Amino acid sequence: METVAGINRYRADDGPACGMRIAEVYTGAGLRYSILLDRGMDIGTASFRGVPVAFVGKGGIMRTDYALACPEGFSQYFSAGLLTTCGLENVGEPCEANGKLLRMHGSRTFLSAYDVCSSADFEGNRYLIRVRGKMRCASLFGENILLTREFVSGSESGEIEIHDTIENQGSVNYSYMLMYHVNFGFPLVSRDSCISTSHTEVFFLETTSIPEPALYQRFASPCEKFSELTFEMRKPKEKQVWARLENPHIGLQAVLRYDAETLPCFTEWINLAEQDYVLGLEPGTHYPIGRNKAEAAGILVSLLPGERREYSLRIDLNTL
Repeated sequence: METVAGINRYRADDGPACGMRIAEVYTGAGLRYSILLDRGMDIGTASFRGVPVAFVGKGGIMRTDYALACPEGFSQYFSAGLLTTCGLENVGEPCEANGKLLRMHGSRTFLSAYDVCSSADFEGNRYLIRVRGKMRCASLFGENILLTREFVSGSESGEIEIHDTIENQGSVNYSYMLMYHVNFGFPLVSRDSCISTSHTEVFFLETTSIPEPALYQRFASPCEKFSELTFEMRKPKEKQVWARLENPHIGLQAVLRYDAETLPCFTEWINLAEQDYVLGLEPGTHYPIGRNKAEAAGILVSLLPGERREYSLRIDLNTL
């Protein structure tokens, strides 16, 4: 079965990712993706049938210490990859809260996994690949949060299932924000691409302005200068939400699915700049408004001591 589907475990040995533990999953459907065990168990590169689908920033995939040393901060260390998980202390612009400086989109992505285990075996009549690990967000006199993440892919599938558990193992309430920053790039993203979702309302982020459909449903050609658009999607038709990116020219599509009850907010981010040409599809507990605004509005998610919450999403890559 290893000729068809399985897992490769290795360490990067060059560049800004040098020393990082990576688990690379591959399936018989042509899906391949790398799990960054020392960067929050996020996903770096990804491809389907040999076609790259993830956006990776110009600086490449970076290990945590290299990223934290970047003098310009987020704009330098945001490797993106197919998935960057944002939170838990902040989602949105950097801010100061309770006497602490909070990074843009938080610091969860810098956590290293432990108790990592992987398997590839038959479960009933399905051959499933699993990668599971734990991470801990903790501080002296502060929080003690256990994060558990598991990836599941079938041997004949182009689908990535992501299952997360957040458990408060501390002795005081813990408030957090969470957003899954799923990033697609060229050639899946091009002027031939179209975007659709099951939401019924769309606004520019943090406004009541309604954008023209062409701005959030289509992609233009890359432009020389920075060109960014961010949209809030609201009121999905059903509890199970979907967002689809299609490129008929290359015959591929990516479909993101998640539960609106646990992840009530959805943001679409488009950047048309050359070399930063990317689409972000971003379900979350909040829109990226920053912790201060979320706290002032009384909408932070709170976990009691001993309480846990579960989150799941699926990324399905397939042909048109």
